[in-house]
Amino acid sequence: MNPCLHILEVLRLILDELDLQSSFYLAATCRSFLEPGLDSIWENMTSLVPIVDCLPEDLWKMKRVPSPTPGTSNIILYLRREPIEKDLQRYLTYYAPRIRSFDLDFSPGMTMISIEALNALQLATDCKPGALSPLLREFAWFQQEDAEHALGKVFSGRFPPYVSLFAGDSVSKLHRVCLEDSDSPLHLASIRATLRRLSPRLQSLALHGDATIEYSLQLTSWDLLEHLDVGSLYISMIPYLSLLPRLASLDITTVYPEASDTTPPTTKPTKGFFRLKKLIGSTGHLSDLDHFLRYLHPLNVLHSIKWHAWKPFRRHDFEAFLASVVRCCNTVALTSLEVQQMHPIEEEPMDMEGRVDISPLHMFKNFQRLSLLFSQTILVTPDTVTQIPLAWPNIRSLILSQYHSSSYTRLINHYHILELVSKLPHLQELGLSFDATQVTGQERAKVSFRTLNTLLLGDSPIVSPSRVTSFLKANFQALETLDIDYASRSKESKMTRKRWGAVKEALGLPLTEGDRSSSCPIGEPTLAVTCSSPEYHRFYYHHSPGPSSVWL
Repeated sequence: MNPCLHILEVLRLILDELDLQSSFYLAATCRSFLEPGLDSIWENMTSLVPIVDCLPEDLWKMKRVPSPTPGTSNIILYLRREPIEKDLQRYLTYYAPRIRSFDLDFSPGMTMISIEALNALQLATDCKPGALSPLLREFAWFQQEDAEHALGKVFSGRFPPYVSLFAGDSVSKLHRVCLEDSDSPLHLASIRATLRRLSPRLQSLALHGDATIEYSLQLTSWDLLEHLDVGSLYISMIPYLSLLPRLASLDITTVYPEASDTTPPTTKPTKGFFRLKKLIGSTGHLSDLDHFLRYLHPLNVLHSIKWHAWKPFRRHDFEAFLASVVRCCNTVALTSLEVQQMHPIEEEPMDMEGRVDISPLHMFKNFQRLSLLFSQTILVTPDTVTQIPLAWPNIRSLILSQYHSSSYTRLINHYHILELVSKLPHLQELGLSFDATQVTGQERAKVSFRTLNTLLLGDSPIVSPSRVTSFLKANFQALETLDIDYASRSKESKMTRKRWGAVKEALGLPLTEGDRSSSCPIGEPTLAVTCSSPEYHRFYYHHSPGPSSVWL
């Protein structure tokens, strides 16, 4: 046997890559593999069948019961006799301590222990929380809809109290907790009792449903909580969250402006969110982010903001957002900023707004990712190309794009793309709309760009797929993804998509459905598309600085 296989850490890494059946085979190979193999087999539990298999056969009687799903039936296990301590001893001693994660999968045709048998097991273990998985670390609350679909409303309504058989005091991660006012009183009481019992030790918590959040924020002991995923939140609750001493990651889905019936303290703290590193939101308005940023400690360590706004916003909204980020965030700590408008305006307004200036963000010198994707036109000029490497020398992902067509012409072309990429040695992903109509296919950079693997083009105008293909092949040898994105359905946009689709096909890159339906053969165009055409991502147009031999 290879000596490396005697190293426990190496063996565990191997087991992590194996499926359940392969882990069984490896555990049975020799005695030295048995214990690590069993640890891997029992680590993640999604069914109660393994527990049943460890108990005496004469304890159970099986009954096949029709499932609520037509054409399927479940196997329900009832007790033949009372379970005693000796029945459970082998499982509790040898297998139960190996379980680390529990996520019960409810599906039609499953095998399940009856409610009466669960009750008897609870009594046999003295109603001790976590008796059947005493060292469990992570527990995912069952989905009531899935339970109803698999076993019926009666079973799903009576099951919640028996969650405590598995979710004991060792649990530090509690996920997928969803509680609505429409839930049954028994379900409500079970979740609230679990939260009340586990709150002093929880490090990660995912809450969904208004009733859950309101009740949870009344609990006073969240001192160890580091990660919080909140389905919905009232603004009045934010000051309370800012005082959680170890909160490092916060994920919000909805922010409500009105106060709830039961509100936490609303006094603004002198410092807050002082350990928060990651802030993620998917809310109605871009301005919702400001409600969180205003509570940041001046020396905060927030390094990542990812915010999706469902409602359209205008230039002044984004400028207010930029001002809030500049005012509240630590210029040294912040390394990633992503903003996306989820339901953009598909067409530019008749009276165009001014272009968005993102130069205030130049003060964040440690940016590694900047992604701005919305309906407004971002100001990108040759001077911008010069400033970006000075402002963000270590950036790895830079996406400055928009959704709908813009009548603004561009000021950057393929020469500026080469210049930008040459000065950003770590850049892997670039999203910019540029003028590709001047490409000859003979342009060469002094060095090949081996880090850039993703190029997002917006509606960059193109007249010759063959010349652009030659240009990309020569300068971007590591390119794996080339993509365009449109809301416009104008004839110009369709032709632009066809041409870029032909480039992708020539490069051997994966085609989207839109590319396939719009594909055309590579060839020299007979008529160039002018820069005034209202295509999808419109920035500024700029003539080439000179022949390809002059560049660099």
